[in-house]
Amino acid sequence: MKKIFCILCLSCLLSGAACATPEQKQQFASSPDFVSVYTYEDGECFLELSSISNDEYNPPRYQISGTTHFVTDKNPVVATRYMTFRYNYTLQTIYLKATDGKWYWLDPSENAISLCQIQLAERLFQQCYRMPFHH
Repeated sequence: MKKIFCILCLSCLLSGAACATPEQKQQFASSPDFVSVYTYEDGECFLELSSISNDEYNPPRYQISGTTHFVTDKNPVVATRYMTFRYNYTLQTIYLKATDGKWYWLDPSENAISLCQIQLAERLFQQCYRMPFHH
């Protein structure tokens, strides 16, 4: 019985930590550990700076990963996602690794979501190498 009670308490704490509130959005915005990358419709995407990982450095090819947190007022859950991008600096192309493991080219003329993902990829590159991706 005690074990079940502990599990229930832990699940309540974890579910409470995942709820997005205006205060949480402000915590992300005011923390030096996060940077706002883009806003989309009613939400804002924050990049967790300590999560940035330089997975491959082989100029002109690079691969960088990082954790994002998307906070919206309409959905009570903060969407957290670990994202990986591949870059070709010479060709100025960026690819996103999807949850199915496949790589998809981010076409800037495709749609608004692609533009948001490109903004994120550019910010990751900037944070990792202290230089812009586009030349």
